[in-house]
Amino acid sequence: IGIADARIDDGGLETLLEWALCRGGRRLRVKRDACGHCDLAKLKRMNATATLEVLELEHLGLEDISGLADLLTPHASSLKRLSLRGNARICDAGIVALAKAFVRTASALEVLDLRNTGCSDGGAVALARALKARRDAGLPNVAVDVGENLLSAKGANDLMRECAVLDLRRNDLQGA
Repeated sequence: IGIADARIDDGGLETLLEWALCRGGRRLRVKRDACGHCDLAKLKRMNATATLEVLELEHLGLEDISGLADLLTPHASSLKRLSLRGNARICDAGIVALAKAFVRTASALEVLDLRNTGCSDGGAVALARALKARRDAGLPNVAVDVGENLLSAKGANDLMRECAVLDLRRNDLQGA
């Protein structure tokens, strides 16, 4: 399913995520939408039987994604592309939760798009650690986009050590 430039009322994003994460969805793309409240706790209690391959939740104003990170864990062996691009209020707390709960063990993950998510060095360090754990476990490399964030040279250097493909455009990388 692909949805762009629409209005999704309260419960709408929850319904779409339920379909994608729990009821057999393979691809869900939601972009630039006005989204109402989403009760991720309700989704956690449901059985996840789908084999989601692509999840793109872009420019939705998402903030606390720790629940989403937990919901993605059952899809670690199928999800190839995850994009949270343009959700600038996710910030480091969300990136850390995602790195610990999902990225570290997501064996099928090929592309992680975190462009303009409010990620700074704290999130980059957690992400680099998760990517290192993947490499140490023999999992494949992930192409990571962290452009248009708040990274300094330190966060960029940590990620450069762990990424074969890394997009750092539009960060303050003096000294990197």
